[in-house]
Amino acid sequence: MDKGYLSEDTPHNSKSLLLDRNKQKLEQHQFTTEHYNLLTSSKHFCMLPWLHLHGWTDGNAYPCCMADMEIPVGNLRKNTFEEVWNGESMKQLRLNMLQDKPSDTCKKCYELEKSSLFSLRNESNRNFAYAVDYIDNTYEDGSADPNIFYWDMRFSNQCNFSCRMCGPQFSSSWAKESNSMYNRKVPIIDYTRGSKQLNWEMVEPYIDNLHKIYFAGGEPLMMEEHWRLIDELLKRGKTDVELIYNTNFSETKYKKRNIFETWKEFELVSVGASLDAMGARAEYIRKGTKWDNIVRNREEMLSICPTVDFFASATLQALNAYHIVDFHNEWIQQGLIETYDFHVNVLQGPEWYRLTILPQQMKEEVVQLYKDHIEKINFNDDIMRASNGFTGAINFLKQEDRTDLLPKFREEIRKYDSYRNENFVETFPELKELMNGL
Repeated sequence: MDKGYLSEDTPHNSKSLLLDRNKQKLEQHQFTTEHYNLLTSSKHFCMLPWLHLHGWTDGNAYPCCMADMEIPVGNLRKNTFEEVWNGESMKQLRLNMLQDKPSDTCKKCYELEKSSLFSLRNESNRNFAYAVDYIDNTYEDGSADPNIFYWDMRFSNQCNFSCRMCGPQFSSSWAKESNSMYNRKVPIIDYTRGSKQLNWEMVEPYIDNLHKIYFAGGEPLMMEEHWRLIDELLKRGKTDVELIYNTNFSETKYKKRNIFETWKEFELVSVGASLDAMGARAEYIRKGTKWDNIVRNREEMLSICPTVDFFASATLQALNAYHIVDFHNEWIQQGLIETYDFHVNVLQGPEWYRLTILPQQMKEEVVQLYKDHIEKINFNDDIMRASNGFTGAINFLKQEDRTDLLPKFREEIRKYDSYRNENFVETFPELKELMNGL
């Protein structure tokens, strides 16, 4: 049976060691026709509900980080991990997927795929295809044994940034700012299960079974739980666990420990740095950024652990719609990334920052800008990570007209510019037209 679709590269994985390991697992696996069709042809099946559960800092749990946040499948502060794992919502989700039926919580992946963008569903079906036999152990009611291969729990919202498109639930800096702006007294730092120790008691039983861990936040490199889990993996000799990071890339040292030295201990590390722009634009979009420090961190990483996979994970939105191409080109020219080390993550919310708020003329300009850029980079984009991202962004732009959200966009810009003493028009002169009416 042809396994080409399942062995292609994905946005998170570009190093040959990972590809070789996945390819070997696939070659050793004998897929049934039913399994193969679910993995490659189904519009709704995803491996994650059999291997993974995602927890937010307020305790709410979801099938994955792309799930609709308005539809939790349980709460990890009110129930045990196992109770949530086989709660009614998770059981029904598994049954829907096995019957190729859509689920409301999965609509973000469906939307991305409609624009020909690579979704977490696509990626998970490729990365975990070798574990598809686990679905055969699904009980008639949709329950399943917790075989946790992939861990993605946002241990807390501890973060030193307050990015424009984020909020208090993902950032303690945002929570502090929100309390100040609205005279609130809500907790600055939230923990998924209520405390660091309860977080650990949830994770520890499943460590030996892990194949992959996704660290995000908040800012994971600042979190004690991240380092405790890393040390436990080293203690147990599990250096073959794949480590994936989403980090703002500002803090690379923790209690005198350098993360670059630690990453050298593991076979597979992939670092997606949340970098959307350069200089003043970067510092505006992600408040807390000191751009010179970001550049120095990347240069140090290249010196200490040059073989660790690194890519800029740029959140593409109205704010950086024009500038993102300059950023990509500049980092290539400076030797900080290869052409393909650039992942375009199209922002889906908040809606008032989406690309689709752009007026028609600006949309046409941006589309042409991306087409020209794709033509320029195609030759060196071996795995089509960047090219496909910009192509998907073009498709996304054409999906809808949300210029009705411009008043809300202006309101948000005005509110935070005033509080933060920032100036949108001075920082983004190319977007001055969006401010008409301010």
